[in-house]
Amino acid sequence: MSAATVSAAAVVAATAALAALYWRLVPPDDLDLGGLDAAASKGQGYVPVAPADDKAAYPATLFGERLTANLPLGKTHYFMVGPRDGKRVVLVHGITISWAAFPSFVHDLSSKGYLVLGFDLYGRGFSASPGVAYTPSVYVNQLNGLLDHVGWDKANVVGYSLGGGVVTAFAAQYPQRVEKLVLLAPAGLQESIPSAAVALLSLPFIGRLFSHTIGRRLLSHLSAKNVKPTSSSALTPALQADIDHFCRVMRLNVLHNPGFMRAYRSSLLVGPVSKMKPAYKTVESNGVGKRTLCVWGTADLVVSFRRDSPVFHQVVPSAKLVEIPEAGHSIVLLDRTAVIKAINEFL
Repeated sequence: MSAATVSAAAVVAATAALAALYWRLVPPDDLDLGGLDAAASKGQGYVPVAPADDKAAYPATLFGERLTANLPLGKTHYFMVGPRDGKRVVLVHGITISWAAFPSFVHDLSSKGYLVLGFDLYGRGFSASPGVAYTPSVYVNQLNGLLDHVGWDKANVVGYSLGGGVVTAFAAQYPQRVEKLVLLAPAGLQESIPSAAVALLSLPFIGRLFSHTIGRRLLSHLSAKNVKPTSSSALTPALQADIDHFCRVMRLNVLHNPGFMRAYRSSLLVGPVSKMKPAYKTVESNGVGKRTLCVWGTADLVVSFRRDSPVFHQVVPSAKLVEIPEAGHSIVLLDRTAVIKAINEFL
């Protein structure tokens, strides 16, 4: 057998092995993969079963009674915390993790007298993972449908990171449903995301395989690294407990939620993390801008304060901007007191 024949056979064998790995680990684009309920048993075949410690960090009843809204694209898991006659606040979380990772933030906010409505975005937590492109409109419709489900005509709307892009798009489309808008380190002000990882994720075959193998582990590592305290937040035993809880919920979602990685990849490529400047401009022009608060850490490198805050000033000049000196991106976790103080004073 010639060397060329051996090489060709090796290429064929390697290609077949790679294809087999792809079909075993990468879910179809049009399949609803479920959420953590699916991960609790067999992981839908695409993820391993989660360790008991991580599963215990996010029971469906973490914030009390398990509540579900059956919306057009699938079920949405949500919770309500706080006095029923309090000011209504709805929370929209970021790209990687749900509000289950921040119970101290939720409870501290509700203790100020607010009725807090939080939910898992599609592809996260116990919500559905529909087989769709995770565009801004998908998230906006989820939020709008949830407000209809709970019977709220309007609310104070708070969005963190990716959630900032979501609620900005929501306020642009439904200004009449927004009492006040609060943006925490908001995404969407870039025209594109200049990242080698994003370029890799955009590749049709390799990008999907990378995201469901190495990418999943890498994201978990980087997310844990990103919540290390900065000089703006002293590490106390209580904060360490919050960080440990965050990491357990994050691992549960990133490593063991069958729909997460597909939703994450799609959100980076077509979701509200870039190209959202027109929505921000609409928020200014439709009158929501003057009742908008933005809270941002000056050392944020994930959604860069240095790069994006001048753009925010330009497109929403009537908004109030509160800077947290030396704080990074994880302000909801590491700088909770300062964030809640700013929100409470604004609302």
